[in-house]
Amino acid sequence: MTLITLGLAWLAGVALARWLNPPLPVLGLLAMPALAALLLYRRERGPRLAALCALALLAGAARLLWATPHFGPDDLAYYNDQGRVRLVGVVADEPDVRDTYQNLRLRTESLVMAPPDGDAEAGEEESPVKGLALVRAPRYPTRAYGERLSVTGELETPPIFEDFSYKDYLARQGVYSMIRRPQVELIETGQGSPFWTALYAFKAHAGETIAQILPEPHAALLTGILLGVETGIPDDLMDDFSATGT
Repeated sequence: MTLITLGLAWLAGVALARWLNPPLPVLGLLAMPALAALLLYRRERGPRLAALCALALLAGAARLLWATPHFGPDDLAYYNDQGRVRLVGVVADEPDVRDTYQNLRLRTESLVMAPPDGDAEAGEEESPVKGLALVRAPRYPTRAYGERLSVTGELETPPIFEDFSYKDYLARQGVYSMIRRPQVELIETGQGSPFWTALYAFKAHAGETIAQILPEPHAALLTGILLGVETGIPDDLMDDFSATGT
């Protein structure tokens, strides 16, 4: 019962922090009387439980504030929804290739606010920034891990739909910005980790080997099971898997 009470106090602290958004130093000051009460009344069950609940509440609030990102001029997300930008960065993960587009995780290095025509003005200052951007690039040409790209487009906050928060989904992966319908230019290749470059090359070779050995949809299914690439599995088969909980 005590554990449930402390858990509810923690959740109450999370809710209060989301509503009030207090500064972390204020929570530290509020924790001092609760700690003093816990030490003074540690032999009395009622006051001791009240002090523990107060500390759990403050800890829940502090946890939310600590986990909530705060962006400054050095962060990519600071420039969300301010117009067109030109980013320079490196593809930090294996591209997620779909039928009509490909999703790229771009580890950004610099940013320039671009005019409406998409070309950076001569002499405009380039600001160093850090952060990941999800770039929804055209299907062709196919991009690769480790490519340094110049990407021009509208930098925006990921959307929240009626039944799904794409913003929260990407935030759990450390992505707070996205660009749809960008202009993409290749600057140079081979800028990624040699280890991951070799691993992704082996994965691609394994997928090609499976495709040569088995017909479809068997090849796509085995590729999904062994390599985690589900994009080749037919939609009707995926629907059957979803309907049966497979």
